[in-house]
Amino acid sequence: MSLKMVISRTLCASLILLVLGCRVDENVQQWQLPAEIDELSGLAIGPDDTVYLHDDEVAAVYRLSLDSGDVSTIFRVEQPVIEGDFEGIAQTATHIFLITSQGELFRVPRESNMSEAIVSADVFDTGLSGICEVEGLHALENHLYIACKKAYLKADKGTLLLIEYSLASYSITQELRLDLRDVSLKKFNTSAIWLDTERIVLLSARQRKIIELTWSGELLRQFKLDKSRHPQPEGLVIANGRFIIADEGGGNGGRVAIYHGWPTH
Repeated sequence: MSLKMVISRTLCASLILLVLGCRVDENVQQWQLPAEIDELSGLAIGPDDTVYLHDDEVAAVYRLSLDSGDVSTIFRVEQPVIEGDFEGIAQTATHIFLITSQGELFRVPRESNMSEAIVSADVFDTGLSGICEVEGLHALENHLYIACKKAYLKADKGTLLLIEYSLASYSITQELRLDLRDVSLKKFNTSAIWLDTERIVLLSARQRKIIELTWSGELLRQFKLDKSRHPQPEGLVIANGRFIIADEGGGNGGRVAIYHGWPTH
């Protein structure tokens, strides 16, 4: 079954085409994060040429400067900080969202001057705990798009499963499915999702692969990541012509790689 959407969409694919496939060292910049940010999981675009990032064990959000590599803590949810299996982050003009592997959605008001803040969060049950293991979150046009790493229902075996979740009603509005056989894939366990009005880009840490799809389900390209550079890729964003990937650190602090320029092969 093809992915289907009912809202109109406009062409905006150039960011993806800029960087998928780039392996040349001079086109890659990689920042090593502090050891305490080791279980690096999700990425979202921040203000002023930064990205938000989070650890997957606690509800804490950090900000990384893409130019300098400087990292600062934006907020922690509660004190002591709430622990959990956090697997995705997304932002809108008014809020920052975190989601757990069980589909618990944490909503924190977004403020321009946040720094080392202790905040409270509104928590929503998305209803996904019996549908899939969640891993990946992205916001677009007053919706969250939630990626499923592993589908639990028999009917969903062998499919890519994405969930459209309304920020107006805080409820699931669509379940988007794509049979892996339709795009010549045997397995794909999604770890991160990025999309715009024309393209969906998915990252799998387990397969160490990135795929680019149209909203109608056509596979445009796929790319295998270099294991030496990306031992466990968990986060993905595309921003200002740069393709940004976050990896867990294996005890030494996570890493964020920034790809520049057009593909070279």
